[in-house]
Amino acid sequence: MATRANAGRPSQPARQENKPAHEVRLGRIRCTVWRNEHEKTGTWYSMTLSRSYKDDKGQWKSATSFGRDDLLVIGEVCRRALWWIQEQYFYCATSHSRRFLAGRLPGLGLRGGNVPVAGCP
Repeated sequence: MATRANAGRPSQPARQENKPAHEVRLGRIRCTVWRNEHEKTGTWYSMTLSRSYKDDKGQWKSATSFGRDDLLVIGEVCRRALWWIQEQYFYCATSHSRRFLAGRLPGLGLRGGNVPVAGCP
């Protein structure tokens, strides 16, 4: 007789692994951009900063504390991350506008944008 792995409990839906939407890296400083979605508030992006280093055994580690010499690099990776996020909003707005106009003004020959509207922030 086979036994059930969940001991008769209802199975849990498969959990999706949360992958970064984008990553900017300069040297040992990394800014990871995460896409967040909520059914009422929509989509927004958040960022985490990290610094890579090698420990005494030569293994790569990650830290969230930074030194004085890291500050300008942090500013640059954050600037690049902001530009990427702004592009996502711009392309979404362009896609919505093109789809709206294509439906209203078919004689212009406009087609929907490259970004799917459902995935827009």
